[in-house]
Amino acid sequence: MRQSVVQLEGLSGQTRFTLTDREVTVETRRPFVVQRASYPFDTIDRNLGSEERPHWGYVYLAAALLLAAGLGSTVEGVRSAPGLLLAGCALSAAALVCFLLHRRRRTVFRNYFTSARLFEMTASVAATPVGRQIVHRVLYADSGGLPQVFNYVDYDGGRKMVCAAEPAALEKLFLGLLQAIPDEVGVALVVVRGDRDEVEYGNTRVRRDRVRGAFEEYRDILTLDGMADFCIYKDGDFEIVFDNHHVVEVFGRYEPFVPIAEAQGFVLNRAYTPRYLHYHVHSVNPPENFDERVEQLKWNLQLR
Repeated sequence: MRQSVVQLEGLSGQTRFTLTDREVTVETRRPFVVQRASYPFDTIDRNLGSEERPHWGYVYLAAALLLAAGLGSTVEGVRSAPGLLLAGCALSAAALVCFLLHRRRRTVFRNYFTSARLFEMTASVAATPVGRQIVHRVLYADSGGLPQVFNYVDYDGGRKMVCAAEPAALEKLFLGLLQAIPDEVGVALVVVRGDRDEVEYGNTRVRRDRVRGAFEEYRDILTLDGMADFCIYKDGDFEIVFDNHHVVEVFGRYEPFVPIAEAQGFVLNRAYTPRYLHYHVHSVNPPENFDERVEQLKWNLQLR
């Protein structure tokens, strides 16, 4: 059964989102332009980002006021033409100021493979029942609609356990897994820049309580998608990775960690297949203090 929500854009037009079981259709109507495209949920980047953009309606209002004032000033016999023009200029200036100050937040949906922007949704639309369903289906397109799942995935070196969830749940899981590791482990930090540019730092002997404290203190950079992998390992035994694709992976002997995940509400889903983005949205535009925070983390754990 189809459901739809209409977003009115004022002078800029109208956008309609139509939700089906497998895809979302976005239809935009503007003067002289009608655009319509459909996007399957499994082709949309689940790492949704938000951005604030100026409200262009104020620019249109300023242009309309100036145009009206200019037309009024050219009408023959209008004694108040100078005043009308002056008032129009003042109102247009006020509209431009509002344009600079008034910003509205939008959820941006990107292409899974290239991170190119597909469409955007204002906060008011994202808060509607249909908007929430669209966001939910994008987030969990590869997990059968479940917010917390895990599965066993084969790779060249054997089999690994992969857990997927929202960032807060993954952080809690990672901290829970730390309780089941030895008192001293190895730590590796992989810092990602751009598509394939990455640097690895490590320390083979770090106390478990220090690892936990560092993760809690520097989670602001470790939970930025596309920026860093945080790895805890014991040679010949296991490796736990807080991955920059919003998953937690356990390589090697993962069996002792399964009960911990299940106790936190993670459900085994044999159909779940992790999606690894080819391009990272945030890695090309890190926070201003990212490098400083990385250096602090390296110093904290003596990573070299």
